[in-house]
Amino acid sequence: MITISNVQTFNELIQLQQLWLDQEGIGDERLWNEEGERLHRKLLEYEPNNIEYKHYLAKALVYRAYTKKSVHMNYPEARNLLEESLNLEPSNLRSQYYLGIIAAIEKQWGRAYDYINFEIDRSILTRDEKIRAYCVQAVCYSKSGNISTAIQALQHAEMLSENISYVEIITAEVMVSEQAARLAHHNKRRNDSTDGTTRHEGPRISRYFEESQLVVITEDARKVITEFEADQLYESSERSVILDLRPEFSCSYTHPLRPHSSRFTVSPSEDNVQLQSKEAELLAFLMVNKKAVSSNFIRENLWPESKNNDLIKKYISIIRGKLQKYYKENIKTVLETGSEGYIWRDNRSFNIITIAGLYRHLK
Repeated sequence: MITISNVQTFNELIQLQQLWLDQEGIGDERLWNEEGERLHRKLLEYEPNNIEYKHYLAKALVYRAYTKKSVHMNYPEARNLLEESLNLEPSNLRSQYYLGIIAAIEKQWGRAYDYINFEIDRSILTRDEKIRAYCVQAVCYSKSGNISTAIQALQHAEMLSENISYVEIITAEVMVSEQAARLAHHNKRRNDSTDGTTRHEGPRISRYFEESQLVVITEDARKVITEFEADQLYESSERSVILDLRPEFSCSYTHPLRPHSSRFTVSPSEDNVQLQSKEAELLAFLMVNKKAVSSNFIRENLWPESKNNDLIKKYISIIRGKLQKYYKENIKTVLETGSEGYIWRDNRSFNIITIAGLYRHLK
């Protein structure tokens, strides 16, 4: 097997890159990203102006920023790589997109808007990237006081989502609502101080502290909840399945380039089982869809950049193996393979808990 330590030629590096790409989502994410960083540093020694290599290295650096120290080291280098890419090809929208996302992670909304202020629908971005770009645009517009345009951006994101629940959309909705509430409150105070009268400020919009923004997704709804309410779900007497997507690592960061940390807990009973990120993402997708979905449909909606349907079969097998202990019946009758694809047949209600604070530092 070729490794970076024994690679001799550029062609061997290209082979190694393909092997690396094929391993995405399999095994330890941290090790995969470390390998990606080393690999693309080496590739850039051969082709220093290759924009694709710069993108991969920038993403690996951002993914690996697990602590404050690594953020201070990795983010500036990632930005420099992307700015170099933009200088090499000023019309490269993917460079602009990644720079905008990094700015949004850092809550530099003016800079984020400068980068993601392009016609998203006509761009080369994947569907998931377009959804994230619209969500960033929505927050940027709301921060500048343009709530109506922010709502239009959210509507574009919703249309692209095709009724699939996206944490990014939920988060942007909350942030835009909060900003609308602040503006309404500010305008009311200004009007009251001007003429001494009380004006109607429209519907009351709930406000939440960012530190406790979680979302619970059920069969019928999705809503923002507090940490306390999330913990209460575990104490409920209701027979339900809980898929808890809150990261368990301290000093971890979550953002659009890497929406979740690498391990999750699924808890239909007191004994928890650990799932890797893509296993958990796939299980949540099957729960929410409530119908048979094909491998092609799963791949196109979850991982459109991938061409390998065999990975989905592998994830299904791993999920079944991990969940079997929760069921007396054969797990294949619960996570079933039918003529039309895979379907989740556990009839109990479910609660999928995930992060709403998309750009916040996870304590």
